[in-house]
Amino acid sequence: MSRTAPPPVCDIDELRGQRVRVHFNLHTRRWSVTALAGQYKGRVIVQVDDITLHGGPDGAVEFKVSRAGWERCRRTGHRNVHAWCIGLVHDVDTGPDLHDRIRVTYNPQRAPRFEIAATGEPVRTAARVTFAKTSPQAPHGYAWI
Repeated sequence: MSRTAPPPVCDIDELRGQRVRVHFNLHTRRWSVTALAGQYKGRVIVQVDDITLHGGPDGAVEFKVSRAGWERCRRTGHRNVHAWCIGLVHDVDTGPDLHDRIRVTYNPQRAPRFEIAATGEPVRTAARVTFAKTSPQAPHGYAWI
């Protein structure tokens, strides 16, 4: 299997309940989902238009930023995957309603953390997070809590 092509996920339902890592792919403008266990551990297994994670019965979705990756991005000016969220898949490609949700953003030029877009307040965890664009044509996606 090619290193550039993600392994196929035949059925999106297979993702439900899996612990994954999610980040926004600047090239495809979609959400990349990386397996954290199993045969494809550490590899992007699917790219989706939207995805909702939850923390499960004993936890929360975690917002993570690699300090070393952030520093490399700042030093070189080249973007790299150094910020993501970890949680259990709840729903995929549902076209979620984002009204009454709080937008969370990440900008490596501002700070090495996820923030509530309206206030700049840091976000480290949430019970449920939806990753989606405001519209299919939007250039960037956001996390919504």
